[in-house]
Amino acid sequence: MATVKSIFGYQPGRKKIRDAKKLAMHEQHGSWEGSYEDLPFFMEALQYFNMGTKVDWVFKEDEMEDRGSLKLTSILCLYLEHEVTFKRLFWAFKPYNDGFEHCMHVIHIDGTHLYGPYLGVLLCDVAVDYFSHILPLAFHIFESENVSSWGWFMDRLKGFMAGRRHGICVIYDRHAGIIAAM
Repeated sequence: MATVKSIFGYQPGRKKIRDAKKLAMHEQHGSWEGSYEDLPFFMEALQYFNMGTKVDWVFKEDEMEDRGSLKLTSILCLYLEHEVTFKRLFWAFKPYNDGFEHCMHVIHIDGTHLYGPYLGVLLCDVAVDYFSHILPLAFHIFESENVSSWGWFMDRLKGFMAGRRHGICVIYDRHAGIIAAM
């Protein structure tokens, strides 16, 4: 507001500034809907260029059914045939999985809440090697922190990352859903 007033000698209202910022953000970064629409194509490219990358999905109409076993190209076909609503996503790179073999037996799980019109939680779990270097293991986006989503995440993490190792210590925040899932 101060910049506009100093340059143009005009005092715009807060609503006009907010609308202009929203328009500039849309032009610069695209729409929220467009970002979610691009997600299947982005994950397909991620798997194509990073062999062994694990991607697992759940859509709202699948409530109990897991489409993770379908190939991502099948999901893209379903996506193009009719509108699907994204619910959960898990992805992990194979080199990180291989590197976990040389890390301490500790996994740290932390997340952040997503803001904007589409709320959710973005999780990242990391390990530390014996030289104190941080190795990201897997990433997860889900609708909210609840027992169901934590259980889904822990199943994926166990199957992809920690399935061959025993006695792993998990460090996490104090959300009760994590204890229930474990």
